[in-house]
Amino acid sequence: MKPPISTAATLSGSFMKFAYLAYMKCLQDKESGHVTIYNENSYSDWAIEVYIMTVIALESFINEVISSFAGKSIEKIPIEIFEGMDLRRKYYYFPLLYWDKTFNKAEYPYSDFNVLVKIRNCLVHYKMDSEEEKKYFKFMNNKKLLIPLNAFTQKISNRKSALWAFNTTSKMAHKLIELSDKRTQILWGSMLSNFNEIDELGNIKSGK
Repeated sequence: MKPPISTAATLSGSFMKFAYLAYMKCLQDKESGHVTIYNENSYSDWAIEVYIMTVIALESFINEVISSFAGKSIEKIPIEIFEGMDLRRKYYYFPLLYWDKTFNKAEYPYSDFNVLVKIRNCLVHYKMDSEEEKKYFKFMNNKKLLIPLNAFTQKISNRKSALWAFNTTSKMAHKLIELSDKRTQILWGSMLSNFNEIDELGNIKSGK
């Protein structure tokens, strides 16, 4: 199946393609009959790659957008302040400082993005204390995105949570451009075709 990614050549688009291909591997695992099925969900090691690739895609995307301001006459803040900034803070403060509006941290997609980044950091850096783990489990469990296994990485290694990660990432990219000024929307709007939300079969959601 052709990935729902445009031919627009960006690094963020490449990472979204990798995330999509990993999600399709999750789907193939389900259809293979070789993994455990949990109601409408299924185990897949490929979910871990989706978490990692989607967060990398979001980091690449906002850096691509920010870099387009390099050398421009900006009345407010130099883009250099965003170098090395935590990704969640970058998505919050960049639109706030440049466009005077930003994400609501308590609402989707930022609320889910926040958890996605924390999970990715846990996977990559192997750091999560028990209290933090409980917070993520509660959030993911409320969304019915965990499977009944023991280890943290096993609980989140499933097709539905991989789909959640992919679509949360797509929604964050669209929302960032929605918050932006006209110049940025013209420049980056076409690149949003790299961030299409998908359904459980990997098809672009209708109306997206």
